[in-house]
Amino acid sequence: MHFLVRVWFAVLSVVSGVGLLVAGEAGYPHVWLRSNGMEVCIYLPDAEKGFYRGTRFDWGGHIKELTIDGYQLFGPWRSPHDPESHDHVSGIGGEFSMGKFGQPSPPGYDETKNAGAFLKMGIGVLRQQEREPYLFLEKYEIIDTGRWEILHSGDALTLRHAINHSSELAYEYEKTIRVDGNRSAIILERSIRNASEIPYSLSHYSHNFFLSDNRFANMGLALTLPFDAFKLESKHDVFGREGGRVWVDENLIPNRTGFARFLLNGIAAIHAFEIADASGRKLVYYDSDAPLNGMNLWVAPNVFCPEPVVIFTVQPGESYSWRCEYSFGD
Repeated sequence: MHFLVRVWFAVLSVVSGVGLLVAGEAGYPHVWLRSNGMEVCIYLPDAEKGFYRGTRFDWGGHIKELTIDGYQLFGPWRSPHDPESHDHVSGIGGEFSMGKFGQPSPPGYDETKNAGAFLKMGIGVLRQQEREPYLFLEKYEIIDTGRWEILHSGDALTLRHAINHSSELAYEYEKTIRVDGNRSAIILERSIRNASEIPYSLSHYSHNFFLSDNRFANMGLALTLPFDAFKLESKHDVFGREGGRVWVDENLIPNRTGFARFLLNGIAAIHAFEIADASGRKLVYYDSDAPLNGMNLWVAPNVFCPEPVVIFTVQPGESYSWRCEYSFGD
């Protein structure tokens, strides 16, 4: 089946190059990626006008809007928009080292000799507020944004972020985003190089803010994993499950959310998931070549968010790379 796809892809960065800056919606600078019917609008960085300037999510790679055959999967879900709020993003929303649910804290946070400075990858060097456990929801002062570089051509964009703050807070990050209109797909390739003198224990997950249009019960959005050997742990009674398929069992009232952890218990899980509607129509298929170390599902009245987790260690001078792909439609 052929799906008409129109995509707006929001990315924040500092531009290196000529001819990339264009005024975007609401004044946000952007560029476009295009491939056989897919149009991807990528927001560029601006310390005062950037689409996302929070201290939680990677500043590059937020999909502003994605509509498939009349159904909107990605788009704004917080209103009014606050660029500095921790979760006022849309689309993929990747975060490094959230410091919760078995994931490590950001590099440097637990080291007193860094004088309160720590590295939040995809953002920069931040300053601790107090000596207490890292809280991913907190707003931290940004003291070093490093340098971003953009390479843009046709259907692809490469973002490079470098930090060289100290001997223990230094890294290089590269992310390439590519659209494939022939397959209605978005491909992301990421690489982290540890440029410091100490090992980095890291994690990454994509929040994946899929819109539900406040119709969980009658739309029947469901997440299906290609395995069922997991324990579903949740303090909220809103989820239903059958094998590897999990869904929201009732409508959520305003301001109510639900969260579930998929406890993998060390199994060699396939890193993939599928989202389908009540009719069984596949809306999204996602897979990655990285080992899957965890999976969470967060829901609110208007979003349905599967969160695959990758945990890894990078030694000084070494790199870690992984790839993931989102394909849309049957």
